[in-house]
Amino acid sequence: MKTKRIIGEYHGKEQGPMVFITAGVHGNEPSGVLALQRVIAELEESGPTMKGSLIGIAGNMAALNKDIRFIDEDLNRTWTKEKLAAIENLTQEEKEMNDTLKVIRANSTKNPKRYFLDCHSTSSESSPYISARCGRK
Repeated sequence: MKTKRIIGEYHGKEQGPMVFITAGVHGNEPSGVLALQRVIAELEESGPTMKGSLIGIAGNMAALNKDIRFIDEDLNRTWTKEKLAAIENLTQEEKEMNDTLKVIRANSTKNPKRYFLDCHSTSSESSPYISARCGRK
């Protein structure tokens, strides 16, 4: 699956919260990327009024391109303080993490109120699940 790091974005005319949505953190889960492409296309077409912004971010682009879960390690497990601080000898997924983080940081200064969603699909039978964390520095 070919995609850019920023899948798409939609900005309201008024200041409001920043919503980041990642998809494709696991390369064998492209459905979130496809869903974000559709949602952003619909937002652009219908032009609803909203406060704030929504930015869709592709997680593991290298693994998405190969339709495999990951290259070197699970990107979903790389988000530790130690790995966020490291800059040398990065695995492919650590590079993906840093590129994703750059997009988030570049857009985080626009509004102090931020939300983060991570789209996943499953390869085994399971119940639906959603995790949300809202917080401030």
